[in-house]
Amino acid sequence: MNETSQLELEQQLAQWDEQYGQQEAAEDTSIRRYAPGRYRFRVVSHSLYKSSNDNIAFRVMCTAVNGPEVGGRLPYDFWLSEAGWPFAMRDISKVFGVNITRRTEVAQLDLVGAEFCCVVADDEYQGKNGPVTKSVMKFLEKAD
Repeated sequence: MNETSQLELEQQLAQWDEQYGQQEAAEDTSIRRYAPGRYRFRVVSHSLYKSSNDNIAFRVMCTAVNGPEVGGRLPYDFWLSEAGWPFAMRDISKVFGVNITRRTEVAQLDLVGAEFCCVVADDEYQGKNGPVTKSVMKFLEKAD
């Protein structure tokens, strides 16, 4: 990079500082590994998601509101495939009190802010580069 272009870039950065003022660093939204245990979660976002093997899920991104992992993010997938759909209907009804009968209704759900409780456990599997341990939500239930 020549000095002229370096200087131009620095000037552009100075312009942005002037234009946008002091900004806060982005929130840490990385998915964390949780200590196994029972947690209360709040839904912060959700969207439809397609897996690498073409299954579609309703992915609910949650943040812990209690315990040592407060603020940490963890996703939960409600699978909408033929095999997963009966469980998704049951669990969405049980946990969020919303009765749905058609997959297309899932895209219309607004669960942001809803809270629920569950057990977080370790899930161990063989990854491409060796053993992997990740946190998974199990036994979801309506918040008390």
